[in-house]
Amino acid sequence: MGEPWCTRALSAGNTAVWMPGSKVIPGMQLGILMYGPKLLNENPDAGRKFMTSYLKAMRQYNKGKTPRNLEIMIGYTGLDPELLKKTTWPAVPNDGKLNVESIMDFQTWALEKEYLKDPVTEDQLMDYSFIEYANQTLGKP
Repeated sequence: MGEPWCTRALSAGNTAVWMPGSKVIPGMQLGILMYGPKLLNENPDAGRKFMTSYLKAMRQYNKGKTPRNLEIMIGYTGLDPELLKKTTWPAVPNDGKLNVESIMDFQTWALEKEYLKDPVTEDQLMDYSFIEYANQTLGKP
């Protein structure tokens, strides 16, 4: 169960956390950004600018439940401020690095379950140039 539903359920008193996901699958990469042909081939400058903005936003987000971050989150989610203060905000890497091993492990599982037909290599999946550009532009996190 994700946020804010987990916090709502816990607040209602009918539920308890048996085990957080981080204990079930430590280091699991929960989300990724994927670029299509337009950003990869036709307009990579837009891809670099997007990644720079994204990492700047992640660095702000990772400051936690500051008054500014709460204001931003309330503005975009419409959530009640008190509920938002109680929710868990998962940390994301300030440098945009992914847990590629976790992604490849998930691919292995999906192949075994026949949810995927053909595997891809890390080189086929990952293009680090956008993250590298953003980190050079923004400086060290």
